[in-house]
Amino acid sequence: MLFQDYKFSQKLFSNKKVLEVGCNQGMTTLQISKFSKSVIAIDNNKNHLSIAKKKRKKKNIKYIKINFFDKKKMLRLGKFEVIYLREIFNFLKIEEKKKIVKILKKNLKQNGKIIVTDFYASVFLRKKFLNFFKLKIVNLFQIDKKSRLYHFRDKNELEKFFNKFNMNISIFQKDPLKEHIDLLSKIIENIYPCKFTVILSLK
Repeated sequence: MLFQDYKFSQKLFSNKKVLEVGCNQGMTTLQISKFSKSVIAIDNNKNHLSIAKKKRKKKNIKYIKINFFDKKKMLRLGKFEVIYLREIFNFLKIEEKKKIVKILKKNLKQNGKIIVTDFYASVFLRKKFLNFFKLKIVNLFQIDKKSRLYHFRDKNELEKFFNKFNMNISIFQKDPLKEHIDLLSKIIENIYPCKFTVILSLK
């Protein structure tokens, strides 16, 4: 687990019943399953789930196709000790961000935690580093300006947003799941971190 904080990952997921929201092709699901008791991994993309079921099967993982904005279907999933969102939160519009947190609060056990790991604005500088080292000079100055709108800039912006939900908040400049990231990206991110992990719990 090069550049991965094993103790941090273990503390978040160890022996927990986990709901992973937006599991994509199951790369982080597999990592979570190494620590957790069980993982319900949901996504609304049928093709992604098909790949996950073929390549990343495990006894304690269950993949389900679901629209996570569907309140009734989400409630039917039950209650979880940990709800994890990775690299999808910042690509939601502000109103969608608010909506998903409110929905997930109802899926949370009393002592449970909602954990959000995502990029913040400095990811764009990191992309320039990676493009330079990978000799992608053409892409060096072609950063999508529109996508900046979806990324929080700093810890203050995060706190301001999450304080609206009347929950306890902890913020870390860490990424708990890095096994699937290529070596160069791990090195660059270790030098110039571009992710946050926000942990929310009920008051």
